[in-house]
Amino acid sequence: MLGKWSGKTKFSIEIFQSKHRDLSRVEEITNENSPQVVELLRTIGEGLIWSEQNHHTFFQYFRVNAMESLLIKILFLQNNREVSIQLIQTANMLIHNLSQIESLIFLLKTQFYAEIVSYPFDFTDDEIIENYLSLLKGIAINLDPVLLQIFIIEKEFRLYTGALMFLNYKEAMIRTGARTVILTILKLEDPRISEYIIESGFFNCLVSSIREEWIGLNGRINSKIDFEGATNIITDNLDNLLYVNDIFEIGREEFNKELADYFMKIAMFPVIVGGIGAIERKEYQTSIPVSLFLASQIMKIIKYSIVQNCLAYILFSENLESSVLNLALNPEPLVEIQRRKNEQKEERYWYFINSLSYLQITSNSLPNPIRSDLYAFLRSKDSTLITLSLLLIYSLLSNKWVAKEFLLANGLLTEKSEEEPISAEQNSNTNISSQIYNLFEKCRSDYSPAFLDQAITDAIKNLLYKEQEETWKVNETYEMGDRMCERCIMKRGNSMGVKYFVEDPKYFILVEPDPMKINFAKVELMIHLKYVDAEISNSDKKSLILGLRKQIGMDMIVLDFDDQNTARWIKNHIDDQRNSVIYYEATLIENLLDQ
Repeated sequence: MLGKWSGKTKFSIEIFQSKHRDLSRVEEITNENSPQVVELLRTIGEGLIWSEQNHHTFFQYFRVNAMESLLIKILFLQNNREVSIQLIQTANMLIHNLSQIESLIFLLKTQFYAEIVSYPFDFTDDEIIENYLSLLKGIAINLDPVLLQIFIIEKEFRLYTGALMFLNYKEAMIRTGARTVILTILKLEDPRISEYIIESGFFNCLVSSIREEWIGLNGRINSKIDFEGATNIITDNLDNLLYVNDIFEIGREEFNKELADYFMKIAMFPVIVGGIGAIERKEYQTSIPVSLFLASQIMKIIKYSIVQNCLAYILFSENLESSVLNLALNPEPLVEIQRRKNEQKEERYWYFINSLSYLQITSNSLPNPIRSDLYAFLRSKDSTLITLSLLLIYSLLSNKWVAKEFLLANGLLTEKSEEEPISAEQNSNTNISSQIYNLFEKCRSDYSPAFLDQAITDAIKNLLYKEQEETWKVNETYEMGDRMCERCIMKRGNSMGVKYFVEDPKYFILVEPDPMKINFAKVELMIHLKYVDAEISNSDKKSLILGLRKQIGMDMIVLDFDDQNTARWIKNHIDDQRNSVIYYEATLIENLLDQ
């Protein structure tokens, strides 16, 4: 018989030893005994956690009897879905709940954790994938940088390679989880880790995926038959650019050079810039409207000056080096670029602009045909091209990473406009594309080359919009009234505390009650719901794991609620409101690009 915890002796060393003996007797896992094996694994994990929290000696027994070897035995013995899931959940539960550093170090040094993060589970099963990624995130997020670094090095980068498998996975939540793990690893300052990541082809894989999604966006929008697919790709594209910016914001020059190299040479120049300037569009180049939209998003989202200045240079410089123009209009085949980067490591790091001296006209400089095309779009009678060209110019002029000297030298700013920040107010319910279109309908017949630059500047100043004033502000105190508030324990890094989740249609908000005022609370955390990913913890259904997309990196927090129903309701609320906002914004974009 397989023993059970019971009554007052539910957690005792005798019962724990009994569980160990029961699991040791398992020599084969069948459909008949798999439920008992699942229960044994679950209760052993729960017993270890209870023991540590209540100062008992289960963990000492676990170590002396090498029970981690038994877990490895079950891992390799099993071919059962439920047992696979429980093994992963038990490993994840221990990482999340053991607080004594000695216990964590011991577990991480065992071969069990090395094996489970690299085991070839059935990754056609969505539930196994979800639990597996939850385990990888648990390890990456719950360990301090020193422990994480030791785990990665000693376990031969298995955590990294496990996450890399799902870098470009079709499901957004899984893809975000994998990228969060990798981003956490990228932040570790260890030359061995940096070299391994660069040599693993991570940056090539990431940028190649972004390139394919750009091309897919072009194809689906032009087909006019797959609105939902186009909307999803637009959303994924924005997430991709945010993730690229997250990597740049880490500030590791060896990563930034590698990423900028791939991003510009195999994606931004040939696909987007080539799509704007090509006389005959190639199959890998996006259409002009899609190219204009993507270029404006790069200007808006990417905060790395090298990329921003290169894009500004090739689009708006009056003169271009012929070699740079060829990178967009006559690029080398993709396989040739990748082959040369692998063979000629000393040429791995190239990019165009380190200083404005590069922008000086030389004997190889030519009049820039791409700039001429952009200005021709503004003089056209095509409202889509007018709108998107202006959005691109706005993104350029409002971008503090583009050198002002360049903008002045190429007629994009005057000395007066440089002194006046580009800003204007308008009703946020009005579509910016409609305003731009209406304005240019009025003055299009008056266009002349001499008038063009000032018209662009004036139009952008008049048409920029900002969102309505936010109802909430961080560190401000508000009366809660009859708002729905749910108590939770927030875990963020090594800190935790009691907070209250406040229901809001637009923002994710956590507050802390004001001890001096009844029914008043101070806003501790506020972020737009479209930047929040939520999932129920696999190890504790009352816990909600949140990924908060910020301007610099991804912030992960855990909220522990009183019951499963509350956690599930709040997850559904976040998902529904987030999808509603994203769908609305993507609809506007898709309609704008759909010619």
